[in-house]
Amino acid sequence: MTACWTIWKRTDARSPYVHWFTRRQPGEQQLGDIRSAREPDELVLAPYALPARSKSRGTQAPGLSGHGLPVPGFSLNPGMVSGEVPGWMPPAAELPGGMDRAGKPVIDDDTVIVGVIDNGIPLGHRRWRDAAGKTRVLGAWQMLGDWSLARQGWLPFGREVLAPELNRLLARYTACGTLDETALNTATGSLDMRHELGNRRLAQNASHGAHVLDAAAGADPQARAGSTEALVRDRVRILSVDMPSSGVFGASGTWLDDFLILAVRRVVDLADAIWEKCHPRGAAPGQMTGYPVVINMSWGKQAGVKDNSEPLAAWLHALRHDRKTRGLSPVDIVMPAGNDNLERCHAILEPLAGQTQSLGWRIQPCDQSSNFAEVWAGRGNDADKSRPDVLAWMEAPGRPAAPPCAPPGDCMAYTDLTEQGRILARLYSEVVTDASGAERRRFVLCTPPSLRLDDTALPTAPAGLWRIMVANNDARQVQCTLAIQTDQALQPTRRRNRRSYFDDPAYQRHDPDSGRPIGSYSWPPHGQKVANLDSAAGATVRRHGTQNASVSQRAVVCVGGYRLSDGRPADYSATGRGRSKGQDDKATLGHATAAGRGAPTASLPTDDGPSHFGILAAGSANGSVAAMRGTSFAAAQATRLLALERCRGNLDDGPAVIAALAHKADPDRPDETIEVLGAGRLPPALPGRVSRRG
Repeated sequence: MTACWTIWKRTDARSPYVHWFTRRQPGEQQLGDIRSAREPDELVLAPYALPARSKSRGTQAPGLSGHGLPVPGFSLNPGMVSGEVPGWMPPAAELPGGMDRAGKPVIDDDTVIVGVIDNGIPLGHRRWRDAAGKTRVLGAWQMLGDWSLARQGWLPFGREVLAPELNRLLARYTACGTLDETALNTATGSLDMRHELGNRRLAQNASHGAHVLDAAAGADPQARAGSTEALVRDRVRILSVDMPSSGVFGASGTWLDDFLILAVRRVVDLADAIWEKCHPRGAAPGQMTGYPVVINMSWGKQAGVKDNSEPLAAWLHALRHDRKTRGLSPVDIVMPAGNDNLERCHAILEPLAGQTQSLGWRIQPCDQSSNFAEVWAGRGNDADKSRPDVLAWMEAPGRPAAPPCAPPGDCMAYTDLTEQGRILARLYSEVVTDASGAERRRFVLCTPPSLRLDDTALPTAPAGLWRIMVANNDARQVQCTLAIQTDQALQPTRRRNRRSYFDDPAYQRHDPDSGRPIGSYSWPPHGQKVANLDSAAGATVRRHGTQNASVSQRAVVCVGGYRLSDGRPADYSATGRGRSKGQDDKATLGHATAAGRGAPTASLPTDDGPSHFGILAAGSANGSVAAMRGTSFAAAQATRLLALERCRGNLDDGPAVIAALAHKADPDRPDETIEVLGAGRLPPALPGRVSRRG
């Protein structure tokens, strides 16, 4: 690696990931994945700051990345380019709600709002209609909708459909009792086949957003009175945000937190604005201000500090605390534990004083996205910031590299691994203050794609076995956690991305007798003792610790998955690190969770059985049903359970409510499996039969 470090400032870009994609010094090569498409699909990095909150509404978002958000030209409000900040909220006349002639709110006071932040959400589906056939969707923001469809000046980008307009569109595109779903989806901006980066999920038979929304808030419009489905139909209303694809926010989630913050703010602010329209004189004595809101977000990243100091986690914590201190209605966030349990993406190195340890990092061939790995030094390191106690670097396949010099104190800096003037990789170093107030050093290791089809002149990384080196310069043993960042397919522009992984010969992937994948714990029959299979392997790569970084905090409900037929944890359902003394993840030095979490809150079914993958819920079209698997759909069921508790008047803290339900439902959960199952296994929240259109 080069011997010198280049210092960069926070104002250049908020994180190494943003810097990697956007920063161009004179003569510096472009390394990242983002490319300029032809107009109007070219991504514009548009700066945007949310307006201050109103007297009773929301929480101010933190400043977004210094270079703004990447937005395709067709969805961008032209005012963003000219510097005119949109007003954010629609005119009151456009909002649903209000007072009837008798002076009563049009939307009942006992309404519960379910927010769904996902992609591929069909707005005309009958399972989000009421008994009269009207929509239960109060508002839907398509972030990548064509702005010119409605020219809504209050939006920074995209297309928003509110309930009055949606009901008009449903009537317009319905003939002889049949809805032209393609026409409706096109008119609402939910389906866009004209633009390369437009929403296309609803062109498929099944979409993630349709499945999640049905599990979270779907109901048969003709459900039997007194049933749970009827309670959802009559009391639950929906606010949705259709998120951009990874082709916009980046394969590693570079701008994902920023988009999620905007989405949550949209749901909360709209819910409060609708309540204010229904209560122009404010809350009556003893009445709560606002509707209870339960938001499902099936998103996340793998690498990170994994506590409340994550940007998204800190913002969500501030939102909930702000509303609680001001006496507003509760807002709860439900997120999945993640599906990375078997991805070999988390490891622990604990070098002794003066020792250097290494770990293989396998970069795969024909990968069209960048790869990132993070190395986090333990709390309390770097007492002398001029000489970091831990130094990390990487070696390319067949290219041994000398370690770089120590990074310059607590400054943010980067250094490159080069070969004949060509950049093979980049190493970032920075000091991060976590939620406990302790300072930790983070190294971010970045490699460009191993294959480029659009511009072969740009740098590529050699595929093969890289090595990550960690040197302990301290007088005592230290712990370093390593994680490979999320690497999603860059859809719809590219589909070929191959996630890198840690390559440790001691890690056992499959059972030698049965050939089945090895999970975090054994699942023996007849009540025999459960065994921790991570400790049996003795590898530095762990399943413990693979929990989604975005949910590794106590402000959200974190949900894992299990198999309904026998109660076994889903092999892919991510595992927390467990207890702080290291009994579970077998770390010699233990770990301090600070404001993080060591286990999911609870678990719900994600597979019906070993041969019946997934669970059933709505497909993209009316009357369709699809089987989809993953902890996203466990989280959606938990959202439904929490919304039902709110309907029944239970306004206790959301994570505590779900944990209490799990304790009651699963008193026999093996104690050893808390890091993967949480407080217990809840029964399916969906009705047993998903009705079809006759």
